[in-house]
Formats: sequence, structure tokens, C-alpha cells
Amino acid sequence: MNPIAYSIDIETLALTTDAHILQIGFAGMNLKTGEQLVEPTDFWMTVDQPGRRIDPGTVSWWADPPLSTFTQVHVAPPGVQRSSFADVRAELAKRLPQGQDYGLWANHIAFGLGNLRTAFWPSRTPWHYKTEQDLPTIAALLDPSGAVRETIDSVAAHVASADAQWNLEYLRALYKRRQDEVHTLWAYSELKT
Repeated sequence: MNPIAYSIDIETLALTTDAHILQIGFAGMNLKTGEQLVEPTDFWMTVDQPGRRIDPGTVSWWADPPLSTFTQVHVAPPGVQRSSFADVRAELAKRLPQGQDYGLWANHIAFGLGNLRTAFWPSRTPWHYKTEQDLPTIAALLDPSGAVRETIDSVAAHVASADAQWNLEYLRALYKRRQDEVHTLWAYSELKT
């Protein structure tokens, strides 16, 4: 597992890959050292998104959380400009490394990157990375009981950058656990020889 990881998260108004996107968040971390490679960043998207789907059921669901969560996602802080897809594409290309071997992680990657592809990079990604990696898949393999997940502090749910950062914290705990298991197996194998 490559220790260089970037995570992206989105908040939407539908559960399809052509959903209206409210917020895009991303972060980057060296899972081995904990060094923050890219600080958690949010983009509040422009309201004008022709052709993007708004589902009444999802809008209704957003009305249920506490007002503070709803406000964090739907209302940009004072002085923050809403971003176009072109703005976000340019910013991601500046902040994320080009041509390096790293994975891009997301919680349910087909949904998150599926939406981003249809929104603003239908033919290619705006930067080069090696793999798209799905957090629930690795969690099912390395943390089937959810014990490691329970050790990670919760964050402000449904705030894209906080969710992206939480994904990285969870991955770091899984990475450390995996490294500990490898070292234990290695030490055991040396004892046997």
C-alpha cells in the first residue's frame, strides 16, 4: 500500500453520477508519517450547473440534519467565492502532484469520481495518478469488524474536506495496522528459521 494518498469527497443533491454538486473537498497525507501533504480544502460550487440532477428525496434528506451541518455545506463562509468546475479543475491541477505514483481515495469512489468526471473532466482526469481506490473495499479487507474505524475521531459529517480528511485518518490507522501485522509476521518467520 503506497503511503502517499489523496482523498476527495463531494456533497450532492442527488445520488446519481450526474448530481448537482454542492461542495468538493480534498486533502492529502503521507500515511506512514502523518505529514499533511495538502491541507483539507473545500470548494463551494456555483449554483448554476446546467444538466446536473437535483433529486427531491435528497433535498428532503438534507433538511433533516442539524441546521449547523446543513449550513456548513450549503452556505459558503463570508468572503468565500463560489467556484466553477473550471476553477476547481485548475486548483486541483496546481495542488496535487503531477506524474507521481499515488492513489486517489474516496468513500464509494464510483459515485464521487463518477460525478466529477461527468461534471468537469469527461475525457480525462485533470492530473495524473496511478489508481482510484475505494475506502469501503480496503476497510472490508483490513477492518471487517470496524474496530479500527471506531478509534478514529468523528468529524463534522457531510462537510466535504472534513470527510476527505477523515478518510485519510482512517487509512493511516489501517496502514499502521497493516505495517504492524507485516512486522509481526516477519518476526515470526525469522523465529521459525
